[in-house]
Order: sequence, then C-alpha cells, then structure tokens
Amino acid sequence: MQRAGVVMPRIGVAVCALASAAPHASAQSAAEKELIQLERDWDAAFFRNDAAFIDRVLAEEFRATYPDGSRGDRTKELANVAAFNQQIESSTLNEFTVQVHGDTAVVWFTRRLVGPS
Repeated sequence: MQRAGVVMPRIGVAVCALASAAPHASAQSAAEKELIQLERDWDAAFFRNDAAFIDRVLAEEFRATYPDGSRGDRTKELANVAAFNQQIESSTLNEFTVQVHGDTAVVWFTRRLVGPS
C-alpha cells in the first residue's frame, strides 16, 4: 500500500468577537493566535468526527467551497463531519495568513494530508 501526500489549500472565514477592536499589534497578534488554534482544533475535530465541536463554532451564515468546486452551508458541513471515514494518517496545517477586519477575520492556510492511496 502506498502513502500519498496531498496538499490542499483551504480558506477559512471566521467571524469572531475580538477582545479589543482597536488596531493594536498585540490585540491582532492574540486574535491571530486564537484563530489559528481554532483552525487546528476544527481540523482535529473533523478527523475524529466530532460534529458537536464544529456545531459550537460554526456560524449560521457559514459557507464553504469544497475541493471539487461544490458549495455547502452549515448543514452540509456538519453532515460531512459526521460521515467522514477516509483513512488519513495525518493532517498538518501551516502557512497561515490571517487578516483581521474589525470583528471579522479571514484565515488562509495550507493543509497537507497523508494516508494510503
């Protein structure tokens, strides 16, 4: 059995209530760290089929574009989490870019998946 590594870019859009909306570098740095950790926690929850965690963090307005070009909403994302059964040995997120705009942030990152092909 071969192992395959796949790199998948993903864009996460998060709406968060930041502790301070003031444009201080330390506040943005703390917000960036919090959003990056949230993405890592979301990734881990997805692979252990933890729909309850994702249900708590997804906004009602959530929209996604999947690797095949299809689109989904909150309901579809939660169904995807519950049904996920791929054999993935590891999922690594890196190359984060976070842009905070008031109480909204956009998070870009690269995901590397490893598993049997």
